[in-house]
Amino acid sequence: MAFSWPEDDTGRMTLCRRTLLVGLIALVPFSAAAESCRIPGHDRMPEIRINAGMAEPIYSRAMNKREMSARHGLLKTGQVELGLTTSEVRLELRPNVWFLPRPDGGGCLALESVELTFRVERVHIDIANDFGTDSCAYQVVRAHEDQHVALTRQAFNAALPEMRRLLVAVVSERRSTVVRSGSSSAAIRDLQNELMARIQPAFLGYQREAHRLNASIDTPQSYAALHNRCRVW
Repeated sequence: MAFSWPEDDTGRMTLCRRTLLVGLIALVPFSAAAESCRIPGHDRMPEIRINAGMAEPIYSRAMNKREMSARHGLLKTGQVELGLTTSEVRLELRPNVWFLPRPDGGGCLALESVELTFRVERVHIDIANDFGTDSCAYQVVRAHEDQHVALTRQAFNAALPEMRRLLVAVVSERRSTVVRSGSSSAAIRDLQNELMARIQPAFLGYQREAHRLNASIDTPQSYAALHNRCRVW
């Protein structure tokens, strides 16, 4: 997401997907309940905790427009970078499970809780320090980059309900799993992969919508309109 002149810049958004999949196991004694894959006292709907949000932007004027352009390889293209917004997306899924072992080596795996973290972090806005903060150019560039943040927030808020719906659905379906053979660790990994795969459409939808919205204001026409607002650049 950038404001460059005189030519079009498609914009950049650093999307860093970090997936932390951690299973916490509590062992309970085997009983006949394992045949039906029910662990006494642990057959309720698993608790779902969602940590979601978007960080407020941090503004920087550490570079001039030539340094910003060189940093992003634009000098040879004739473009000059005036503003740039970057961010990282953190997507983590942490299931906590109970495992009831069976004498035959299998067992019952029951979800106790699932914690989903979906956040847009490290929102950083660079604005070229060639302009004073009271100048027309600075105000125009900052407003443009702030619009990128607002559009990203719009896409994020639109994706969150669908991600929550998908997570609730898969947790309800997979609240308990019969483990026929192999280690409980392998069963947990399979469960983790399924949970993440089921919420993936909402995450990909967020990425597509964020890209579409931000690209809509990074066009030659929009840059020309911004440039015409100020006499001095």
